[in-house]
Amino acid sequence: MDMEILRYVAAALIVVVISVYFRKQNEDYAVYISIAAGMIILGSSLSYLYPVLAVVRDYAAKSNITNLQLSSVLKILATAYLAQFASDICTDANNSSLANKVEIAARFMIAYLSLPIVLTLFEYISTLM
Repeated sequence: MDMEILRYVAAALIVVVISVYFRKQNEDYAVYISIAAGMIILGSSLSYLYPVLAVVRDYAAKSNITNLQLSSVLKILATAYLAQFASDICTDANNSSLANKVEIAARFMIAYLSLPIVLTLFEYISTLM
């Protein structure tokens, strides 16, 4: 499990070589290959996330963190990772303008998703005064 990153790195390097080869012949194929490989790597690496989520949920329960606050944090993290992935795909497809719009939309969504945490912080501060 420790060195499985080597599998992902090797797969990514192989895809890069194949993508560079196809880029000379047909740019579209290179983009499709990169997108498919990225989705496969991302999908296969998600299994590493489940133990992390289990530990975070356990500690959140022990720390009296509400489900709303925990789900907000997890949604913020998911939004950031997915937006970065989508932005990188747009950039790979030579559409940096769309990549920027995805990043801006993600920032707006993160601001919205952080409202429960910010409100809890304000409530806590107001009890101290």
